[in-house]
Amino acid sequence: MYLLPKVIILCAMDLFLFSRPGSANAQTPVPATNNSTSVALTSNQASTLEKLWESPGNTVVGVVQGVNITKDDLLKDMWLQNAPAALDELLRQRAVKCAAESAGVKITTDDFQAKANEDIKRTHSSNLNEMLQHHNTTPAHYQRICEGNMLLEAYIRQSIMTIDAKDYADWVKVRYIYIADAGYNSIPAKKEQTSIETKKKADQILTKIRNGTDFAKLADEFTDSPENVVDGKKQGGYMGWRARSWTQFTPAFEAAVFKLKQGEVSEPIRSDFGYYLAKVEATGLEVKDKDPELKKLIADGKVRPLIDSTLENIWLNSRMDNRLK
Repeated sequence: MYLLPKVIILCAMDLFLFSRPGSANAQTPVPATNNSTSVALTSNQASTLEKLWESPGNTVVGVVQGVNITKDDLLKDMWLQNAPAALDELLRQRAVKCAAESAGVKITTDDFQAKANEDIKRTHSSNLNEMLQHHNTTPAHYQRICEGNMLLEAYIRQSIMTIDAKDYADWVKVRYIYIADAGYNSIPAKKEQTSIETKKKADQILTKIRNGTDFAKLADEFTDSPENVVDGKKQGGYMGWRARSWTQFTPAFEAAVFKLKQGEVSEPIRSDFGYYLAKVEATGLEVKDKDPELKKLIADGKVRPLIDSTLENIWLNSRMDNRLK
């Protein structure tokens, strides 16, 4: 049984562990390959490679014009072409692993399984093999790269990163109802009239909320947001935890929700094409580390800026010596 980890694309933080910090590849979203024309390996090919690795050096791995190419021939060619770079990658991987182990950081089989399941879902793959074939990698390479990335992320979370009150203050958990203007009209008078009618509808919904009708129920009934339906299921206007300066917040929406306390509902908020009603179900300052989801979201956002400096420090302090250069 092989472990099911997370390949680079697929690592939660999209880390690219084996590029030098600041390099063009530092945030590459797919596994690196030495040959742009490489072909995705099937599970059978990967199994064949594993078996041949245990075979003697004189094992024939290819034939051309009746001339045998042995495993030793292939390894020598690969050694002369790629050994220095491959050793660099291996040294960096081992350096991160040693640093993580010294800090008491470990990655379990369950951790790998969870990451693999996330990757399969995120890449819209039907299973692990399909995902690995699409990204030109083998289970062994997938596991090795993923383990390094996961160890680095866990090392940063445990040894370097801190979360304080200011971090929590920048988060709210929100539901919303969007009432769209009935068609777009560039004529100012008609546009204003449309806006008035939309505001009236928003006020009517707000009255229902204040009279005790469930916000989520009204969101499912009245919202014009297509994002309220996910996989065929209505979401009750649930937006979840969102940070200040989130790219999809309009300035007016952000200003309104961050003035609300837990359980409060906003007045109608004007946008370019309609009105919003927002309900704050929780604020970061009120729940702090009592909410594991929020804590993870904050941590995820804080890890990335620390990647380059952490890798640099680990590599500088690990006394790496590539004797093939």
